[in-house]
Amino acid sequence: RSAQLKALRAAFVPWLATIHVGTGEPMRRVERLARLPAESRPLIRALIDRRLLLTDLRDGEAVVEVAHESLLRHWSLLAGWLREQHEDLKDAERLELDARAWGEAGSRKATLWEGERLANAEVLAGKPGFGDRLAPTREFLQASRAHETRRRAEAEQLARAELEAARGQQAV
Repeated sequence: RSAQLKALRAAFVPWLATIHVGTGEPMRRVERLARLPAESRPLIRALIDRRLLLTDLRDGEAVVEVAHESLLRHWSLLAGWLREQHEDLKDAERLELDARAWGEAGSRKATLWEGERLANAEVLAGKPGFGDRLAPTREFLQASRAHETRRRAEAEQLARAELEAARGQQAV
């Protein structure tokens, strides 16, 4: 039972459930069956048979989603998992939304992430389960990191120039 619960949790968090960025409420995600952890697929099929999960074909691939979002709130075990991972799920959702918007906006520099927000996203993308889910955001994270590195280098160069100018004025 413990192994089954672990496998089931790995499917729901972070694949089949997330947290809405605006409301903070749990919401379902549609995910390709092939992307779900292999050890969870027999349990996923059992939940499909019981109509707790739905399956469909999209672009020739089987996808899965929670049948009713109320399941995310009323199944106490699942609701507990979502509470435990609330911030990570919400941050993953925000990252996916912003990465998609960045791509749709023609990869504009103004939409890249910086500082602590970027560092936290990089940590999240390295966590088990989240790394695979967030794989489509890698280009956005890499562009953000490159931008942050350039921004910091420019700030350091400006600070050195200001220090040198101040020293030059003191010498006069």
